[in-house]
Amino acid sequence: MASSRDDAPLGVAGLPARASTVRSPVQWEARYRDRYDVVWRRCRLLDISMHGAGLLLVDDVVTPLRSVVLELRTLGRVYGIALNGEVRHSSVADGKRRIGVEFVDIGDAEARALREILVRRCKLDARPEHP
Repeated sequence: MASSRDDAPLGVAGLPARASTVRSPVQWEARYRDRYDVVWRRCRLLDISMHGAGLLLVDDVVTPLRSVVLELRTLGRVYGIALNGEVRHSSVADGKRRIGVEFVDIGDAEARALREILVRRCKLDARPEHP
């Protein structure tokens, strides 16, 4: 019997659709924490899609990160949505750590909220600055 991965829809260049999802470049303030920690730390979102994000860790931790919770703030609200993610890539440049996160265990409510944030904030970020 084929695995569910074998049955996944194909995207660009025959890759699974999730792997070929293009991330939108952004510069958003956010916060993260180790999934098993209670302390939130600052980060900057560098890119995002419905399936994952690239983060620059402003407040880094010494220990390796495997699972994180990322909180995105919605416009006009103090709190946003919390998304669970698995760290798929980690690198250090200029003394700052950048991680690539794949979102996991995202429910329907979180997916709708993330889609709304992406639509609203990406539209606002794409507008030209007023003089």
